[in-house]
Amino acid sequence: MDKASIRKTMKAKRQSLSDKDQRIASARIIALLHQDAGYLSADVVAMYYPLDDEIDLLPLLDDDKTFCFPRIKKTETAEMEFVTRTDKGFQNGPFNLKEPIGTPLEKTSIDLFLVPGLAFTRHGARIGYGKGYYDHYLDDAGALKYGICHPFQIIPGGWADEDDVPMDNLLTPERMIVCIPH
Repeated sequence: MDKASIRKTMKAKRQSLSDKDQRIASARIIALLHQDAGYLSADVVAMYYPLDDEIDLLPLLDDDKTFCFPRIKKTETAEMEFVTRTDKGFQNGPFNLKEPIGTPLEKTSIDLFLVPGLAFTRHGARIGYGKGYYDHYLDDAGALKYGICHPFQIIPGGWADEDDVPMDNLLTPERMIVCIPH
């Protein structure tokens, strides 16, 4: 399948999950993170504000860490930055995304990225929504990258582009999967 077909299929599968199934999946992933050495040792964690049917990690905000969220910097060149969550909250940004109000962080200060996606391979290749924001940002990020997904979102490879930045691990409600590099 091509990327467009994969995106369409995965969106439909995620949308077919009940609210209860989504809450259970989110709670299980959070529980696994609370046992994970990479998460426990991270001081600054980059995460995402969930779209309608994405796994919701917002309860992590109760943890004693600094959390940052993506904010679109330039749509024409698919540039984003990560901004520390503050008391100022979030505002609506491009693509119906909730974006933090605050000051951007230096990429080197982020210890762990929790990355959403529509599909992943065991090699860590990721299909997002097709704009390339995460690939551009993560290209030279040295921190750990965890793809957050349901098991059905892990599919056979063959579609990775050379610009795709691989995840180090995939985190599903059942387990952490270490990605096997090509």
